[in-house]
Amino acid sequence: VRQLRVASHIAQQAEGSLLADLDRALGAIRTVRASRAEDREAARLDDSAGRAYHANLRMARLAALSGLSAFARTPTRFGVSIEGRRWRRD
Repeated sequence: VRQLRVASHIAQQAEGSLLADLDRALGAIRTVRASRAEDREAARLDDSAGRAYHANLRMARLAALSGLSAFARTPTRFGVSIEGRRWRRD
């Protein structure tokens, strides 16, 4: 659970960084165009988007594994009936 919490925090930071970069680039679009820096800004946004994507992917993997391990630790009850006899395991 701790790893999932840390991964979630990292993913939120990466998304925040992406949104900040996007806001900065769109807010200064005239300056970006005037200085012919479209490629540089696109590369910066692509890098930020990649980091956010991979951080969220890691978090999703940990969440899936956490759910599986929680399911595996849950005690299950099942019964087996053979020839009219019933065995029960708790």
